Amino acid sequence: DLEAKKQPKSCRDSVPRRLLRSPLESLLPSYTKMDQPELEVSEIDELERVVGDAGAKARRLELSLLERITNRFSDERRIGSGGFGEVYLGVLPSGLRIAVKKLYPIAGLDEIAFANEISIIMKVAHENIVRLIGYCDHTNHEHIEHNGKLIFAKYRQILICTEYMPNGSLTSHINDEFHGGLDWNQRYQILKGICQGMRHLHDEAHVLHGDLKPDNILLGANLVPKIHDFGLSRLLDKGETSGYTKNVYGTRGYIPPEMLQGHWSTKSDIYSLGVIIMELLTGNRWLEPSVLQVLKQLRKKLVKEGAFSSWENKYRQVRTCLEIGYTCMEIDSDKRPTALQIIQLLDETESTNYSAASLWQSGDEESDSSDTEALEIETTTEFFPSDEEPASADTTGETSTQEPDKPDLVSKLPALVDLSDLKVLEKITDNFSHKRIVGKDGTFKGSHKAFVYKGDIPCQEMIAVKRLIGVEIPVEKFKREAEQFISLDHKNIVKVASYCHDQSRGHRLVQFKGEPLPHLFNGAEQLLCYEYMHNGSLRDYLVGMIPVKNLVKLIGRCTTN
Repeated sequence: DLEAKKQPKSCRDSVPRRLLRSPLESLLPSYTKMDQPELEVSEIDELERVVGDAGAKARRLELSLLERITNRFSDERRIGSGGFGEVYLGVLPSGLRIAVKKLYPIAGLDEIAFANEISIIMKVAHENIVRLIGYCDHTNHEHIEHNGKLIFAKYRQILICTEYMPNGSLTSHINDEFHGGLDWNQRYQILKGICQGMRHLHDEAHVLHGDLKPDNILLGANLVPKIHDFGLSRLLDKGETSGYTKNVYGTRGYIPPEMLQGHWSTKSDIYSLGVIIMELLTGNRWLEPSVLQVLKQLRKKLVKEGAFSSWENKYRQVRTCLEIGYTCMEIDSDKRPTALQIIQLLDETESTNYSAASLWQSGDEESDSSDTEALEIETTTEFFPSDEEPASADTTGETSTQEPDKPDLVSKLPALVDLSDLKVLEKITDNFSHKRIVGKDGTFKGSHKAFVYKGDIPCQEMIAVKRLIGVEIPVEKFKREAEQFISLDHKNIVKVASYCHDQSRGHRLVQFKGEPLPHLFNGAEQLLCYEYMHNGSLRDYLVGMIPVKNLVKLIGRCTTN
């Protein structure tokens, strides 16, 4: 800032605007080099007290103190930069750390950003919003020569100090999804934390953020998300939720469509939140595919990388978050939810126990019979009976009320019998006799995708052998997925004992009811061996002898009467 004294008007008019005296001085007191007190130990002690006390109020700080803790704003201490300034790491003698943001000397913009950011961040206090530690509005008196004349001026430096976030911004974590990065539970907690911070801004502090994006979401020591950078934020009057501006602001990709016409509202932040949600879930920059495409992509990634442990068990929660993300990005801002409504939807997913295994097959993926990859090996294989013969009766003709629990024996079968040998599997299934068929799996191009045979291992155990027909899964994909399923070990998941991939013959001849099917199937034999389920599938007990299509019609009639 510059205050020209006793100079001609033409000289004052030619002074650069960045050196003119700022009206912000009436908002926050300035300290000049003339009247600045000597730095004392007590100032550092007081700063450490404020940093260590989450409830302490932000205080004004001396420039000399900030220079000391940032090593005079050295390049080694610079940890980031934004649209309005650079951020430095400040280290106190005790080891406590803070972030020091030094605003750029942009004409007029630094004062506006400083006044706006300080007034807003001092108003908000929430665990999901970065905490203000202090601020500095420092002025030096300087004599400078301008247009050949000596001018007595004031030069201001403006700084904002906040809590230090050791894990950086969300941007640096989004793409680590399947490579040792954030698992689903961590991503979900980050997502929910952002929503809770937004709810506080909108409903309690009455603040429109205006530039919500991954760069402006910082992660604390325990990956607690905190919203920061309020340089473009707007403090709303009570009851104010929308308005018009001539200046379009924000970051491309996160700006809602209505903002391009100058219309803003709290729902503008919700649009940006929706983009962040989709990027959190997909691990990529958002490109607007359909929900079904996203679910299919997620599933393929999980199968490929073996990331079932945290994602598959939360599948319905993942889907709910995807639907929330899409709703947040509605073109019509009135159709977007509020932050509170989003939190309520997330709470519902936490209180409901969903079965993930069945959801993978719940019709979420679009059917495409021309794509051989559409046939995925399912974790819980269906051993449902064929229409021609019962499958759940055991060899004695009696129906068991409790299935023998022999998971250890099933696990040991591959060591006792080579179930990866096609000739062995042919032997225990009587050369894949149609009389051994105990189940079939869907249809594919007019024929069945798979038959399930009962195999007898002498003096050991019966085993189910699923034989793929009509389609061939790429060998590496087949082996990788089969090995993943073999690794699953839980009493409520059908145990996969082994698999077989045999290319020796180059074709498969499949018989059903004693007659060959219309054509031979070219390609390798691909089979999976499971523990045999004596009591068939749950479907038998729910549906009984009533055909499914008739049962559906009956239920429809009951609900319409």
